[in-house]
Amino acid sequence: MREIVDCHIHLPLAEQGRRGNCGHFLDFGAETFVERLKSAGVTQCCGTCGDLRAGPAGLEDLRFCNESAYRMRDRYPDFYLPAVHAHPEFPDESCAQIERAVKQEGVRWIGEMAWYGFGRQELLGSPEALGMFRLVEDLGATLNIHCNDHALVRRLAESLPRLRLVLAHPRQDIPGIRERVALVRELPNLHLDLSGSGLHRYGMLHYAIEQAGAEKFLWGSDFPLCGAAGFIADVLHEPITEAQRELVFSGNFKRLTAELVPLEAGVA
Repeated sequence: MREIVDCHIHLPLAEQGRRGNCGHFLDFGAETFVERLKSAGVTQCCGTCGDLRAGPAGLEDLRFCNESAYRMRDRYPDFYLPAVHAHPEFPDESCAQIERAVKQEGVRWIGEMAWYGFGRQELLGSPEALGMFRLVEDLGATLNIHCNDHALVRRLAESLPRLRLVLAHPRQDIPGIRERVALVRELPNLHLDLSGSGLHRYGMLHYAIEQAGAEKFLWGSDFPLCGAAGFIADVLHEPITEAQRELVFSGNFKRLTAELVPLEAGVA
């Protein structure tokens, strides 16, 4: 059986009495969520609930989403690998949440931290966010961010060279994909998760691997915002080797999350 780890999902919240980030068309509970991922071929998944709002509501979101991740982990311990949120408007609470997650709950993955939830992309480069990310670096965990400002991504990667940093989404347009792949190639500690966009461009993954190496890319779907089965098929039909496919589907995620040890500076 092929091992496929989905590094980028958003948990369903419907059964918890709160409308979740379950796509624009369907909202369903945890059992259906797991069944649909498994039926697509996913063997494990990782990710957070959804977006965090700006302002006081964001603190409620932060706590609710992280507790939801632990409940989902307890219910599906062999399938769901917990991830937690952090919020740059609440750095003290976020650092406490990260400390608990990594040291007590066995969490290896922080995010996806999506800037549009709390409204301002520049918050990802704020002193408060840098303090949170430095903690992630010191703990040896992996940070997944959604950020379209490549200069900001570069500053983060260069300021925190031991941080395992994973940028979400390849983008959809071919020039944008090329630009993002070039950034991943240039920065040793930066990786790219392939969820949400880009894989439908045939040859995109072949190009990315030729440019930056197979060890820089992780498979993800963005389920249930996007379907998982089609993104799996995209990778299966790319003209790459089986060894490269294995790295993308699971090997790179397992390597980045295997040990809570900060990277040596300049090592991917």
